[in-house]
Amino acid sequence: MKITRTLKKILYPLALLSLFSTPLLADSENFATLQGSGNVVFWSIGPNVQFDSIKLTLSSGAEVIEKISDTEPSTDPLADGSYQYELVVTPPVSTKLRSQLRAARRAAKGQEGAETVRSLHGQGALSQQRLAQSGAFTILGGQLVPADLTE
Repeated sequence: MKITRTLKKILYPLALLSLFSTPLLADSENFATLQGSGNVVFWSIGPNVQFDSIKLTLSSGAEVIEKISDTEPSTDPLADGSYQYELVVTPPVSTKLRSQLRAARRAAKGQEGAETVRSLHGQGALSQQRLAQSGAFTILGGQLVPADLTE
C-alpha cells in the first residue's frame, strides 16, 4: 500500500508533465481539441469547421465567463479548480444575409425576426443545426488535468 502511494506521488506529476502541451480531447463528435499550457486553456478548431465567431462559456462554481472570439478560443490564466465549458459556433454569414437579418430585427423592433429566420431556414440560407461542444477539465497545481484522467 505504501509502495502504491509512492508510485502515485511519482507517476502523477510525470503524467501531468506529459500532458502539458498535448491534445487532451479529440474524437469524432467533437469539432475542437482541448489543450493547455500551464493554467491557460485553448481549443484547436478542426480544419473542416468554418466560423465567423465562437462563443466560449466557462463556469466554475458561481463564476461564469463568456468570451466571443473570431479566432480559436482561449482563456486567461485560470486558478486551480474544476471548470465546465461550452463552445458554440456562429457559422459564416454572407453580407447580404447579415443585412436581411438586421432588417428583420429592425422591423421586429429589436426582437428576433422569427418569420424571416424561418424563411431563411426553409431556403437553406441559414443553418438550422447548432454546432456546439461541451466538456469539463480541472486545473491542479497550475496545470491542466483532463477530465478523464484516473489515478
